[in-house]
Amino acid sequence: MHHHPARPRDRRGSVLLAAGIAALAAIAAGISAAAPASASADYTTNATIDGLRFTSQTVTSGSAAELSGAWSLPDSPATPAGFVVDLPPELQGRSDGFPLLAPDGSAMGRCTVSSTQLDCAVDSAYVAAHPNDLHGSFSFWVTVETITDSATPTTYQVGGTAVTTTVEPAQPGTGAGTCTVDCTFTGRTSGKWGSYDAAAGVVEWTVAIGSGADGMRGGQRITVTDTPGPDQELVTSFRGYPFATLWQTDQTTTWDDGREGLTGWAPAPREDYASTARSVTFTARQGYFYDVHFATRVTDGGLAGRYTNTATISIDGDDDSSVSGTVVHQGGGASGSGTAPTSTPTPTPTAPATVEPTPTPTAPATVAPTPTAEPTPQAPVTPGASTAGEGTESPVPTAIGAAVDTGGTTSDSTAPWWSVALLGSGGLTLLLVLGAWAARTRARTRP
Repeated sequence: MHHHPARPRDRRGSVLLAAGIAALAAIAAGISAAAPASASADYTTNATIDGLRFTSQTVTSGSAAELSGAWSLPDSPATPAGFVVDLPPELQGRSDGFPLLAPDGSAMGRCTVSSTQLDCAVDSAYVAAHPNDLHGSFSFWVTVETITDSATPTTYQVGGTAVTTTVEPAQPGTGAGTCTVDCTFTGRTSGKWGSYDAAAGVVEWTVAIGSGADGMRGGQRITVTDTPGPDQELVTSFRGYPFATLWQTDQTTTWDDGREGLTGWAPAPREDYASTARSVTFTARQGYFYDVHFATRVTDGGLAGRYTNTATISIDGDDDSSVSGTVVHQGGGASGSGTAPTSTPTPTPTAPATVEPTPTPTAPATVAPTPTAEPTPQAPVTPGASTAGEGTESPVPTAIGAAVDTGGTTSDSTAPWWSVALLGSGGLTLLLVLGAWAARTRARTRP
């Protein structure tokens, strides 16, 4: 049988296939690392969860333990946005509901804990107003169902993230489930305790009426009155039961761990007692044990964390005793914040500066010189001629003593001194007339 070497194409195909498988594995690993929180079909954008851990290094089997972590969303996430953390069967969520608080104390979302998961929704209106740098932290409580006989490091897969703590047995050193102290029932004292259903926001209070190991004496008249503490109000119905209500039993039993106690508790017939929201009155039956249950609604949304309640027990009207109880909100809490988008301010238009125009120098107007009129030759004045009404002035001689055309006769006589005076006084016309008259007189007198 001959073995043929693989063709180059076949080798390339093998290499490409191997590379493709490796790439897919890397992508899958990257997705797992980048989004440890469980994806939810209810959220368009799922937050990334980081730092998920137990807040205590050791927990006790069957007891409550706290988990905490941090969450973050990308900028401008599509809504609805939030996250879900799924729990394994070994960790049972303690039913609760609490607000996701913004820095100013207002609610920016809501978280709900069920037996199988933590679910936190970020309010869409908050996201719209604060779309950037959305992040925060959370914590919630679970019941550890793991059973162990010794301290054992245990790893749980919580929302796709491995978290590790050391689980210790319920009674270290004695073996779980074995009673060694106070195992025989000897009766009970009066007391009060509460169970907080954080998801419903209601505390169910139990008031135990003390008696000996054989129960109450028949015929005793008993009244129990409840006084709720701050941030609570009494309610008349919860989980299908009326409140307040009377419970009773006349049975004791010994459990597998060797402890003896009361069992068989059930609501007493309604006709056996009278009740309001805050009180119960009944007549005891011989050998019975009694509890009275009240219910209060928490009015502050669980923010106080601790709630107290007091009850007064009156037996036959003269044996009053007071018992008090306190419950602690072992639920959870969450906080977060975001920032508003940064807006670029629109510049305010600036009015242009008013620039005074530089006056353009104006060339001085060219004034044409007024031409000097040529002197108009003066026509000789004929003595005795009338000039009145002609609208013309008499001609003025250019110089005193100048020759006057007399029809061929010249005169070189100089004007007498008074002629100058007359000229200076404006008598130019008279001077000319007199001069002409004198000339004619001399001409006539010549031989």
